Amino acid sequence: MNLLQMMSASELVRQAGDAAETYLNYAARAIDTRLGDGYASKHPELVAAFMQVCVQDFEIAIRFMANQSGDYND
Repeated sequence: MNLLQMMSASELVRQAGDAAETYLNYAARAIDTRLGDGYASKHPELVAAFMQVCVQDFEIAIRFMANQSGDYND
């Protein structure tokens, strides 16, 4: 049984919200550090793009790990 089969729908929803918040906080911090305080809040499209890259990177990593362990059926 894999991790997703063990989690309830409500646990998956909570986890998704936690992940989104983590990505949002990281994006704002990284953008402001690189481009100046307040830049992220003035450019939400950049924050959204940053978050999208985080999600894509995570998905690729999970697929890779699953393929390595033989648990992935696409």
